[in-house]
Amino acid sequence: MATTACGLKFYKNLLPGGGCPAIVKWPSKADQTVAVGDVILATSGYATIWTNSAHPEDIIGVCNKALVTGATTYTPMEIIPAFSWILWEVVSQDIAAAANRGEEYDLDGGTGVMELDIADTTDPCLRIFGPSPNATDADWGTSELVLAFFSKSMWAGT
Repeated sequence: MATTACGLKFYKNLLPGGGCPAIVKWPSKADQTVAVGDVILATSGYATIWTNSAHPEDIIGVCNKALVTGATTYTPMEIIPAFSWILWEVVSQDIAAAANRGEEYDLDGGTGVMELDIADTTDPCLRIFGPSPNATDADWGTSELVLAFFSKSMWAGT
């Protein structure tokens, strides 16, 4: 099954009453192109795109609106905070199985193509909740589209 990578998508707020949490505007680092669904971290006080070498405890959230910054450092970036009670829909690089439920994994990829890497637990930040009901086949062992929540971030702890 081939699934197009698209970053993380807000799926559901698990708090009573649900809804989407308030969007935070954070000053962005200069010279970057950010896609909706990109994981964002704080570096020297500025919002910047996740890289494979980043520390999960610096994650502040997921980009809510595409942004291209020029030389200006303070362009505000819209971010949905990476609270541990929010479910995200994310593409897994490999087919997820029941054994992956509850396990923590790393992210991989750059802007616009971030995916959950279930072969990498080096810098885990997302914990798999289950297969996404939006997947073509939402059964374990056949789906690359999963639901996950942040297990590590500035808001979720480490």
